[in-house]
Amino acid sequence: MAETAPNVVKRNLTIRGANVVLLVALVLFVTLGLYLQDISLMWGTVGTEFLAILLPVLVYLLIARLPLRETLRLRWPGWKALLFTGILGVGLMLLAASWSTLVSQWLKYDLPVPPEFYPSNTGEALLFMASLAIVAPLCEETLFRGLLQHAHERNGALKAIVLTAVIFSGFHLSLLRFVVLLPVALVLGYVAWRSRSLVVSFTLHAVYNGLSGILSLVGTFRPDLTLGEESASVLTPFLLAAALMALGLWGLIRASGPKPAALERDTKPFFKRSWPLIPVALVVVIALAAELFVGTQPQLLATDQLTLAGKPAEGSWSYAVYDGQGQVIGQAQTQVSQQQSGWQIASTQAITATAATGAGVLPLDLDSMLGWHDDTFYVQEGELSLSTPSRTDTYYLHSTDGNLRMTENDTSDGITTTIVSAGTFIPGEWPWRLTALEFSELAAWRVDLVTLQADGSTVISADSATERPILQVQGAEPLAVPAGNYIAWKVTLGDQTAWYDADAPHTLLRYDDGTHSLRLAKP
Repeated sequence: MAETAPNVVKRNLTIRGANVVLLVALVLFVTLGLYLQDISLMWGTVGTEFLAILLPVLVYLLIARLPLRETLRLRWPGWKALLFTGILGVGLMLLAASWSTLVSQWLKYDLPVPPEFYPSNTGEALLFMASLAIVAPLCEETLFRGLLQHAHERNGALKAIVLTAVIFSGFHLSLLRFVVLLPVALVLGYVAWRSRSLVVSFTLHAVYNGLSGILSLVGTFRPDLTLGEESASVLTPFLLAAALMALGLWGLIRASGPKPAALERDTKPFFKRSWPLIPVALVVVIALAAELFVGTQPQLLATDQLTLAGKPAEGSWSYAVYDGQGQVIGQAQTQVSQQQSGWQIASTQAITATAATGAGVLPLDLDSMLGWHDDTFYVQEGELSLSTPSRTDTYYLHSTDGNLRMTENDTSDGITTTIVSAGTFIPGEWPWRLTALEFSELAAWRVDLVTLQADGSTVISADSATERPILQVQGAEPLAVPAGNYIAWKVTLGDQTAWYDADAPHTLLRYDDGTHSLRLAKP
């Protein structure tokens, strides 16, 4: 009986049947899966794996009366094969990590994630690791390498490995993930075929995901320990990955014995067995194109009206001022309070050490006392002064007739007046104004911005709506500042970047203006 079981699989495991299961899984993934993840990202991800990916396979095997072990290749490969699989997994993770960095630089965007993506306690960390290192490999290998690739191997192993790798990578519905995961998926497909064992591809997937998860947890709970991208040569991890992968593949091939025999071909007409792949390909292409569009063209989705529906963070904060080389050069203090006439923000910035001036950047002292409107949080009135070792410029602001009048009184050029629109972002206030923002991934707005130069000149954002700078929420990420480690929303405005505590009130944790950086020292 044991010798005839493979013939049963050849006869009954059809390419059309596997393709239909894939289509059902995709439909469940984009409907039930997204619904569950909207309720709870972590638990919803676990539910999606079991209900949308694993369950359709098991139901199909039951209906088609296919033997579970033979169909999915649940063969024990031996400890030696698994040892070399683990070595291969380490190399594969190093390769994918380095490759991911290069792909992000090439595509010029990163995938935004919400704060809920990052575990905040031990229980969530354990669930995160279980989902990543056990649940996902179990469910995904069962569908893709166990059922789909095994069925397509009836028309050639190489074609099956490549096709399944493309489908698996595209199933993540992300262009960035597609490019990163494609080489990983090719290796997963090869080892599943060469070892004739789903246990091997599951182990490889689990090691790869598990190591990636451990690095993610370290970056989440201890972002201060994370090495910068510039700390090592890009070539080093590629060379190490290549060596480990070569060793792992060599040992796995030797432990797996002779190559698998070719399966009986599926003689059904091409369209009859392949039609379920058409809607699958359509959904994947649309998702990948949409991500590329949104990631590279955020200005096309930006709206013209920024509404701050929340309440600004209220309190007093101390910041350390860093130069472009990461050296502390001064301190800053900011206080935000609610008054009877509206909100008030007072900021002082003092440079106490010589800044790195490789780019000709002068150290600036900034003092401001500004008032915000109680509802819109637009600047109503106030003053700010900008000082360098050679000059001091003072600006008086007053809201009138729906505009903001800026009167400059400097020590050399006399008095000049500039009129900007209400709601214009002013240096020394707008990063704290945005603490009232309701953050969400990829939200974007066109805004007006005033930049004050060290020579006393004022630069105002372009009048053309298409050239106004884009304020964009990039997503959440771990952040280390002197005050501690946080999960923070990242917001960009041209070459300026601000990070806010993901937990309300959304305290400003760090602000980079392109030359200097303010980092929270005392909450």
